[in-house]
Amino acid sequence: IGIIYGGSNLQLDLKGLILLAPHLAAEKKCVLQIQKAMSSFESGMLRGRLSKYHHNNTDVAFWGWSEVWVDPSFLDWNIEEHLLGINSPTLTLRGVDDPYNTDWHFKTISQRIIGFVEHHELPECGHAPHVDALEVVLNTIKKFVKKYQ
Repeated sequence: IGIIYGGSNLQLDLKGLILLAPHLAAEKKCVLQIQKAMSSFESGMLRGRLSKYHHNNTDVAFWGWSEVWVDPSFLDWNIEEHLLGINSPTLTLRGVDDPYNTDWHFKTISQRIIGFVEHHELPECGHAPHVDALEVVLNTIKKFVKKYQ
């Protein structure tokens, strides 16, 4: 969403853009992992963990997210074109152990955005850097914001 908004060609005066584990396109790796997550959800294991965050909306949130990603027509989804409209400094953070994406997203972001891109690969971190590495994420964002305010 941040990439689409930042590259929307609106007359935005963005001071910077911060992207945590962003996706530019549907990768085969992501689809395969979501299929595994669907099995785990159906067995009840994942559903229990997610209900802590989504409460009574757990089923709707999970199936609404997962069914889109595994739909064969979604394999064509791609938002790379929006990168060309971003000219503000951009911070990207990715967990090294992220099961849902590869570093292709970040290499592409670095190559296509007009503005400066600062990227951090976080060790021992999955797809939720703000959960798995909260202090590192907050400190990195704090330094980035100070640099560009």
